Amino acid sequence: LSWTGQSADADDSTNVWVAGPNLTYTDFALFEFIDTHLLLDPNCLDAFPRLSLFYQKFSQLPQIAAYRSSERFKAEPLHNRYSHFHRGWVKS
Repeated sequence: LSWTGQSADADDSTNVWVAGPNLTYTDFALFEFIDTHLLLDPNCLDAFPRLSLFYQKFSQLPQIAAYRSSERFKAEPLHNRYSHFHRGWVKS
């Protein structure tokens, strides 16, 4: 990921995705990875402007934004119903 250390311009829509100009499975995996880390440390992207831009752009994809704002979306548990990271919405 050579582009992770590059400076990011919020208006730059070129080379946002990991594997080039098109969205791929890798982008979904990276987004999930970053999303989990942001739950544990909200400042984890502070030193990585390109990853921060990636996360922002991916979050703004219409289908992703619609799902994440729906009642179906649950930000937790991080791994499964037995995860100690959930905030109590999972019934035992």
